[in-house]
Amino acid sequence: MKLYIRIIFLILIASPAVYTQIPLEETLFENTEKSDAETLESLQRLRSKPPNINSATSEQLTLFPLFTDPQIRTIMSERKIKCFKGWQDFQIRTNLDHEIVQWLNHYFAIEPKKQACLPAVQLECRERIQSKFPKAVGFQSGSYQGNTLKYYQRARITIGNYIESGLLFEKDPGEKSWNDHQIGYISINTAENRAKIVIGHYRIQTGMGLVLWGPYGTGKSLSPAATIPRKGKTIRGYLYADENQFFTGAALEMKYRQWTALTFYSDTRKDAHQDSLIRSFTVSGLHRTESERSKNKNAHEKCMGGRIAFETEIMTLGCTGWRCYYSTPLAQPDPIRQTFGFFGRTNHVVGFDWSLHFKEFRFQGETARSQSGGYAWMAYLLWIIKPVQWMILYRNFSPDFQNPYAQGFGYGKADNEQGFYLSGRIKCSRRLSVSLYMDLYRTPWRTYLLHMPETKSDFLIQGEYRFSSACRLSARIKRIAESIAVDGRTNSGRVLDTIQDQQRQQIRMDLWISPKSSLRLRSRLELLRINRPEITGEILIHPFIENGFLCFQEIRYRMQKKWTFHIRWASFATDSYDSRIYMFENDVPGILNNRPYYKKGTRWYALIQYHWKQWMQLSVKYGLLYQDGETSWGSGLDEIPGDIIKDLGIQIDIRL
Repeated sequence: MKLYIRIIFLILIASPAVYTQIPLEETLFENTEKSDAETLESLQRLRSKPPNINSATSEQLTLFPLFTDPQIRTIMSERKIKCFKGWQDFQIRTNLDHEIVQWLNHYFAIEPKKQACLPAVQLECRERIQSKFPKAVGFQSGSYQGNTLKYYQRARITIGNYIESGLLFEKDPGEKSWNDHQIGYISINTAENRAKIVIGHYRIQTGMGLVLWGPYGTGKSLSPAATIPRKGKTIRGYLYADENQFFTGAALEMKYRQWTALTFYSDTRKDAHQDSLIRSFTVSGLHRTESERSKNKNAHEKCMGGRIAFETEIMTLGCTGWRCYYSTPLAQPDPIRQTFGFFGRTNHVVGFDWSLHFKEFRFQGETARSQSGGYAWMAYLLWIIKPVQWMILYRNFSPDFQNPYAQGFGYGKADNEQGFYLSGRIKCSRRLSVSLYMDLYRTPWRTYLLHMPETKSDFLIQGEYRFSSACRLSARIKRIAESIAVDGRTNSGRVLDTIQDQQRQQIRMDLWISPKSSLRLRSRLELLRINRPEITGEILIHPFIENGFLCFQEIRYRMQKKWTFHIRWASFATDSYDSRIYMFENDVPGILNNRPYYKKGTRWYALIQYHWKQWMQLSVKYGLLYQDGETSWGSGLDEIPGDIIKDLGIQIDIRL
């Protein structure tokens, strides 16, 4: 122990010329339980082949989640005057935060602008195989007729900024066909992006996501700018393994001066459980058994819509709408648990969005109304004045707002929620920074699990101190106050559904040490406590207290610029699933792995990556999860016998 303390002390006072930059992927995704595979994919794509910031398109700059629209306009206007000579020149002219510029160094390059005679042609191919051991009951009994492997194949070709085409095939474990999920598209742009057409599978993002958005939304974040990266990326080809919330057909976008017009048509087949009516849509994308295969793409959804927008340097006004028609009417859902659930054959949504942006301020909002008469609106104000960033957001989604293509900021979908959200980041000194957010929200109507409205609060504060360029420490406190449904007992012994308040408190500490640029050591300690007070009177509910613990040690080593090794060992112990703790894991590129750990056990994995020149990368990950005292994992056909699960993933990426 004394030797360990001496080593840390020597690192602190030595201050070698190494900057311990925390990967942006870890910073964004370790702070949320919400999945955003699209942002992860965008960052990894930028990192694999950083575009020249002196010639990058606005769409490429939009892929970086910490950029705001005014900052993108500043970059593009400054480079028209004169190309950036280096990152120091870039920071001075754009007035961006030093830490953001340090991150940009990994995702963009600064080179003299070159005039190419012919558009560059790029080809990207990805092949991935994954498997878990031992086999689940479904494989042992023969109910799953396919093998245990998960296949993923993807190819994408781009010709300059004019043509892009992609194709993806994916198979889940237990499925028979290697191309059970297959999608593709072709996108064509004209010069100066005056017109764009996408044919095949695509998705549309407009405004703040209340009318049209993709399958991945954004959650709460310690960075105000990254909390709401609601930049309307309009139409883009869809090339993800998620088998929901994409359109199939064609979309056209045209620009004339300050006006932009968009129109689209889609005829998409969806998985559904139906007889004479559609009882429910199946979103798992699994087709392993006869029952699951009977639901495969047996419902049609036809959708058409459009958008018109007017944009100046400081203002954007837009109006978006769509109307869809189902081949079979949807049945009315549970009238008690889902009082305002959609039913019928047709639906439509219309919305209006706006944004005003100046140098330090941005005000953006959107309001929408569905066929049912339900409404949703959301607005935020973001201001960045060094060394302070603040953002305040208000959302109001009525219980009867019905839009399957919405991704509103909040606890769930864009319905049945009202709340204020405040986020801030203060750089107190060169070494110390403090970030926080606070979310106060309520559900005005009952939810599926809770039989009455509730009020919730979510608060997080984190401080980060940089001892030297090679060592930094962060500490955070998080507190969630909410209500949950529990069984209460009357004096006569009768069991009734009732509500009990719950407080969830977490403390986390992280330590990063980089003795040299090729080596990074990381340690984490996280504690969790859940407390539900006792309720007495006509209904008796006993107090409930649970605790959780998680710690890990990690080593990242880069050897000869070709090999990269990630090794992590974690130990966890919680009283039950209620006190679970989430942990973000590094994985092969393209996979977002932020899973919960509960009960008692250990988890370790090793991720090895080999880079051959600039056109090939091989990634291999092997991991083991052990849960003490367990005899099986999961239930039903997915049950895995034993107390150990092993996982293996192999992926090769080729870029030409």
